[in-house]
Amino acid sequence: PSISVDGMLMAADNRLVVWGSEVVLCYDRTTGEMLWKMEQGFYGCTVQLNPDQTQLVVTGSSSSEEDWSTVTHLYLVDLADGTLLEQYTVPRVSDGDDTFSVIQMGKSAFSQDGTKVLLAVLQDSRYYICLFDLERGTGFYLEQSYDFLTNFCFTPAGDVISAGSPEESDSSYGMYDYY
Repeated sequence: PSISVDGMLMAADNRLVVWGSEVVLCYDRTTGEMLWKMEQGFYGCTVQLNPDQTQLVVTGSSSSEEDWSTVTHLYLVDLADGTLLEQYTVPRVSDGDDTFSVIQMGKSAFSQDGTKVLLAVLQDSRYYICLFDLERGTGFYLEQSYDFLTNFCFTPAGDVISAGSPEESDSSYGMYDYY
């Protein structure tokens, strides 16, 4: 199928995962055969491979049929066959106005043990970092927000988050101990 590609990654077992705004595809990278396809009706998709390369975290936003607000979902997907293992709703940024809350494409990071993921969410022209716990199915936002967010990660121990922006207008860097 022809899609507008937003990103791709190579994984174990000769898997090539390709995604666009509304679809995630998995191919055998040696034969080119499509192994599975995921379409959830979202837009603005981002995909991250967990540390042991068995699952994907797929995030995507869609419009709520009730009030047309934006709802962001996090999907835990089995890399082997594309089975949807879990679906979560990412919480909205508190104290935001009614503008859309959208996942920043290409910005997510797993903890070393694969139980937590960081997501960058854009709301009210600011970037917020959501720490989502996959075991509990809940997420919360760190206090700091950014005009521009370049990178964030967990420390190797997995108990501290590092985030920052090099922009002169918003030159900030944070270390967050979330325990």
